[in-house]
Amino acid sequence: MKCLISLIIAVLTLASCATADKAARDQRRRDRAEKVAGAIESGRYRVGIRTAYPIRGAAVQVTGDYGLEVSGDSVTVYLPYFGRGYTLPYGGGKGLNFKALTTEYDVRKMKRGRTRVEFSTRNDEDTYRFTVDVFDNGQVSIDVQPQQRSRISYSGELE
Repeated sequence: MKCLISLIIAVLTLASCATADKAARDQRRRDRAEKVAGAIESGRYRVGIRTAYPIRGAAVQVTGDYGLEVSGDSVTVYLPYFGRGYTLPYGGGKGLNFKALTTEYDVRKMKRGRTRVEFSTRNDEDTYRFTVDVFDNGQVSIDVQPQQRSRISYSGELE
């Protein structure tokens, strides 16, 4: 009998701890979603890149300080490029390493906690169309469609 009472007390204690942990996790998740939504609404955020997905070939794990930074009506792009160039300047050009103004900037709330940011930009070498999917947990997927190079995608996290 004494063993049964001890067992019941242990189960109830574990159940209450699990409920408290779940509530804390839910609160952290809501806080993170609010922080992400605030950054997107302000138009000032930075995405750190972890993986590049070229159209041809395997995924490439990226090390270093690569990223995409949006500041109002401008964007700073510092991304590695793995792919085919169709019409490039001698020496390969700048690639995806430039700062420029954005045009056609559009933010849409999608299903399941995802926000899609689309914009175009250009530098002296090419015109680019960016599609940035930002999830409530801070994970980000970036799709870049240049006119003079093959398309490439990236995954990373909102910083």
